This record gives sequence, C-alpha cells and structure tokens, in this order.
Amino acid sequence: MTLVKLILPWEFCLKKITKKLIRMDKKIFDMYSLRRISLTDLQNMYVHSFGERVRTLITENNIQFEAEELVDIQVNRELVELIGNCSEKHLYIWSSNTRPIISEILTKLKLIHKFEKIVTREDVSLLKPNPEGFTIINKDIYTSLNHFLLIGNSSNDSQAAKAAKIDFLLIDHFKS
Repeated sequence: MTLVKLILPWEFCLKKITKKLIRMDKKIFDMYSLRRISLTDLQNMYVHSFGERVRTLITENNIQFEAEELVDIQVNRELVELIGNCSEKHLYIWSSNTRPIISEILTKLKLIHKFEKIVTREDVSLLKPNPEGFTIINKDIYTSLNHFLLIGNSSNDSQAAKAAKIDFLLIDHFKS
C-alpha cells in the first residue's frame, strides 16, 4: 500500500494453504518457491487457472494473514498530509491488500472519508499489474483517462497504470 508500508512476514503468507495450492498445481508453486515468480504472480496464475474457488481460498487466507501477522506499519507522512489537505480531487484506492487492513489503516490515519471508492483484494479476480481494479473504479465514472493519476510504489503499480492507460507517479520512499 503506497500510503503505508505493511511490515508483514510475506514469506509465510501462504503457509496455511500451501498443501492445497501444491495439490492444485505443483509447477506454479515450485516457480514461486524457486523465486521465478512473485507472490502476486503466483496468486494471479492460480486464479487464472482455477477461477473463483482458488480466488476465495487465497483471499480468505490473505485476510487472516494480514490480521494475524501484521508486525508494524511505516506511514508515508508526506502522502498522508497531501491527501489530508486534498479537497478538490476525487480520490480512490486500488490495493492488492484486503479490505479489513485497508479500512483499519485509513481509519487510524483519519483518511477513510477522503476516498470515494476503495477497491481491494476482495473486489478483483486478478491483482496488479492486471488493470481490473481500475476498471472497477472507472465503471461508474465518465471522466477522461487523462484525468487519472495512479500513485504507486511498485513495478506492478506502474504496469497496471500502463495497462489502464493512465498516468503514473512512483512513490518509493518512506521517511521515518
């Protein structure tokens, strides 16, 4: 999440569902184990191959993992301040994280009211760089694509913006 960096032991994210994933397709899991694909790629590949059933499995796992294993958050104070002072723009969140953790953090930061729509892991089948999240945001808005700016902190964010044909700003630092 660009507003905050979630400090989680990501290497253990799939611990509770590893056996199920391996039974479904060992090759995908082996590529992840060998670091040939990322956690996001793994999730997208399983969902692409097995559909809603595995999306639900992964999403429920991610909700539990984020709730139980969150170690800390690092706040991007500059971005939080910018959003806090922003009153004339329409703001949206599109995150690969889950709704409970996003809602909790935005509430703590007193920013939840700033966003017109929040798209999270539960809302999409495929994570970024797939542009599905932006499609959900934009489906009810009749605004030209050149009015959108995706602020992100990863190559997946950049690729998602490119796929959605919207501008991108990289925010890749967190000051203590």
